[in-house]
Amino acid sequence: MLAVCMLFLYSCEKEEDKMPNALYTDVTASIIKSDLVVDASISPYEAIFDVSPAYDQGHLPFATNVGSVDALGGMLSGLDKSKTYLVYCHGDAPSIAAAELMVENEFMKVHRLEGNYDAWDKVSFVDVAAAKVKSKIEAGDFKAIFDVSPLFTEGHLPGATNANASGGGTTLAELIEGMDKTKSYLVYCHGDAPSIAGAQLMEDAGFENVFRLEGNYGAWVGASYDVEINYSYTDVMASKIKSDLVDDASISPYEAIFDVSPAYDQGHLPFATNVGSVDALGGMISGLDKSLTYLVYCHGDAPSIAAAELMIENGFMKVHRLEGNYGAWDKVSFVDVAAAKVKSKIEAGDFKAIFDVSPLFTEGHLPSATNANASGGGTALAELIEGMDKTKSYLVYCHGDAPSMAGAQLMEDAGFENVYRLEGNYGAWVGAGYDVELKSYTDVMASQIKSDLVDDASISPYEAIFDVSPAYEQGHLPFATNVGSVDALGGMLSGLDKNLSYLVYCHGDAPSIAAAELMIENGFMNVHRLEGNYGAWDKVSFVDVAAATVKSKIDAGDFKAIFDVSPLFTQGHLPGATNANASGGGTALADLIEGMDKTKSYLVYCHGDAPSMAGAQLMEDAGFENVYRLEGNYGAWVDAGYDVE
Repeated sequence: MLAVCMLFLYSCEKEEDKMPNALYTDVTASIIKSDLVVDASISPYEAIFDVSPAYDQGHLPFATNVGSVDALGGMLSGLDKSKTYLVYCHGDAPSIAAAELMVENEFMKVHRLEGNYDAWDKVSFVDVAAAKVKSKIEAGDFKAIFDVSPLFTEGHLPGATNANASGGGTTLAELIEGMDKTKSYLVYCHGDAPSIAGAQLMEDAGFENVFRLEGNYGAWVGASYDVEINYSYTDVMASKIKSDLVDDASISPYEAIFDVSPAYDQGHLPFATNVGSVDALGGMISGLDKSLTYLVYCHGDAPSIAAAELMIENGFMKVHRLEGNYGAWDKVSFVDVAAAKVKSKIEAGDFKAIFDVSPLFTEGHLPSATNANASGGGTALAELIEGMDKTKSYLVYCHGDAPSMAGAQLMEDAGFENVYRLEGNYGAWVGAGYDVELKSYTDVMASQIKSDLVDDASISPYEAIFDVSPAYEQGHLPFATNVGSVDALGGMLSGLDKNLSYLVYCHGDAPSIAAAELMIENGFMNVHRLEGNYGAWDKVSFVDVAAATVKSKIDAGDFKAIFDVSPLFTQGHLPGATNANASGGGTALADLIEGMDKTKSYLVYCHGDAPSMAGAQLMEDAGFENVYRLEGNYGAWVDAGYDVE
């Protein structure tokens, strides 16, 4: 939100009597409006100066009508130069001149409204932090507080109005009809999108002072401020309940599950109590612990709703109702199970089989898993499950949701009764630190390898790089060993450390795959294969290099030149960098590189990816052989704590 032009830029000359070259800071209208709120006493500005002659046509709250840059000059002598000031106008030239005038007069903290008054005039509702909202509520500043979440009954700000029809309230559009548009209003939700939409709706309707709780209800609760709760039951989907129940009542989240249908024997949830009617439930609840969680359901909505409401009326705090009742349960599909539960079930021998439907099976999989992906060297799941016992339990997972869901559903559709899916898939298993099995090499892209290798074998991640092609002389990777064939590689392996990393490639897939598999068969643990082989390497473009590596290379004097293609060069740049942005006061990169030695190493960076990539590619296309791009750009350099000029 804060567009920083420059806070301080110190001259390279260390003259004790020289003042820092302070520049003003451009600040967006939205951040200023959020800072100002509606109370000058909490403004971050000592003063706000409007240097426009059009003050009466519109101005910021608490702004001083200065009228011109010259008039501002006559006001500066009595001001505290250590305070923060904001200047703006109805056009760029006067506000820039005003900001520069204050900087020239040694004011250290000068802000300029980016886009001037027009930007302010267009700014929408104001985001306000929870602490400010609390202060404003206590001061009675809000005419009304609107909660646009369907979760109003589960907790809301004191005095809030339920503005969500699906959550039992009245729509915001209806509530605000006829309300005083000059008063202040607060809108919030449990997420950004609805609260932003609600606040915008009020703005569009002409309300002048609309505030949105920054961080929504979560920020309020996180600050430990009081909330009001209208207790009501919660509808829960069948899939969620099935996942929670798994197949063991001892780990159920429910103290009891009540089936209030007279049709219990026609089908019911596991561990459910046959109650039979709402009246019968009323006679059972007197001895129950009201602080625990209960689930009610039926074969129709009316009885289950009545049962849930009965429990709420009797002071039960956590009542769930099965959304869609037993019919929804009967249609529910496979069960999602967390990694910890999966591990317990594997150790207990609960699964008849574990199916990995990912093409990455060979890169790592759960112990004893079966490769159920044909393109990944396994057998299709549909073929594997043919003839298997449909009453047993099975686990399906992948490296992503869509394939594992599709696999689990395929088994459900085929009539398998107990199908589980690993929630979070393989990543959740690995993230929990559980054991995996590894049985194959890893394909690595040329761009990744080039980034890893940089141009110094001493920092290569590979113990050795093996070229098993007979065409080594026609082109090869730097530092590669000319092996010549897969057979020749076989004769070299006996003396190598099997725990280190190795890279193999060729000029075609078959030999490089055979070479990688040969190393795996011989017990090597970290074998990489160049995906696309030498052809992919030959096409690879510039190299992305991490900030730490860039610093080492700068310290070693490896770069012939460092080009900053950002228009923000004067706000800070890498030591020794050249300003390669014409709009930022430099010379265009294309002009700078004319006549330079194309065999040397060069670094390109910016404040964003697109320009630095374009700059690096421009140099590649011009025939420069060793072009590097700072990975993460200027931000990564600053974040690493390295010096800037």
